[in-house]
Amino acid sequence: YLQGGKYFQRKITNNNSDNGINVLFVHDSYAMPLIAFSSLCFDETHTYWPAIAPSDSEFQLMDYIEENQIDYVFFSSENYYYALEALFD
Repeated sequence: YLQGGKYFQRKITNNNSDNGINVLFVHDSYAMPLIAFSSLCFDETHTYWPAIAPSDSEFQLMDYIEENQIDYVFFSSENYYYALEALFD
């Protein structure tokens, strides 16, 4: 999925979509199949995998949403919300 490999941040652009919806998935490895197939429904699918992000990553959730005109944010983590807890500090 997603051209293989583990990357902490990606953007998938669907050139066949014209619905204008941009989404962000904050996720772990369990979300990879969902992200790959749901990207067919949106103009842009942005991803952020906090567990593998470099320690010097300056990712700010609200700033990213504004800068990329994100319409919906999905949090997907192996049924364990606290795996993404650091994003809300």
